[in-house]
Amino acid sequence: MNQDNVTEKSKSPTYEEQLRDLYNSKRFEEALQLVIDEKQKQPKTSKILAAKATLLGILGRYKESIDTANESLKLNFNDFELLNTKGVSLYCLEKYDEAIDAFDACLTIKPNFLIAIQKKISALTILRKYPEAAKVYRKVICPIYR
Repeated sequence: MNQDNVTEKSKSPTYEEQLRDLYNSKRFEEALQLVIDEKQKQPKTSKILAAKATLLGILGRYKESIDTANESLKLNFNDFELLNTKGVSLYCLEKYDEAIDAFDACLTIKPNFLIAIQKKISALTILRKYPEAAKVYRKVICPIYR
């Protein structure tokens, strides 16, 4: 056997590889535990906190997701995906006005982030703010109306 093959096979996967594999195989509880363990090693890393917030949201632990997102946003306030994660968790808790604020912050950074746009329109519709929802829809979804 070639020495390179032995070395290649004996390498353990990196944190990122393990997280990706667990996430892709929908083993979210295990992925969360991996992130928690990694956070012990690197407590002030916004990337790890963002992964934790996302996983907590996926697992329906919305309050924890929001708290973790807020902690991470103190380290990296320009993370549009994290702002979206926070918005989705607020949305799931039926805190629609706060969710809209989070989506707006996300869209300030990345104006065409479709997931945030869709959730914002949905929240506005739930709040019966139909003219505002229609305005967002026409502006972004239907650029022909510009």
